[in-house]
Amino acid sequence: MESGMDKFKRKFAENPFVPIGCLVTAVILGGGLRTFVSGGDSPTQQKFMRARIFAQGATVVALAAGAMMAENKTPAAKYLNDIKDQLLGNKKAE
Repeated sequence: MESGMDKFKRKFAENPFVPIGCLVTAVILGGGLRTFVSGGDSPTQQKFMRARIFAQGATVVALAAGAMMAENKTPAAKYLNDIKDQLLGNKKAE
């Protein structure tokens, strides 16, 4: 039976950008909430919320790219998989 940590590692290896995007989104959201609760100035709060929306959008794009990479049928998917393998240091099985 696969443990939670093993599943996370497997999913992270499949598409590492989604968990990273989720973490970045959560950190930005936390900073925005901290600014809101402490009574910070409105422009700073707006910057945090705009950054959160950008991070969420980037995470959704990463999720879509990961789904496309999982298919690995299109030239774009093969190209993205090659980039992922280079970034993670994986060697191609040829």
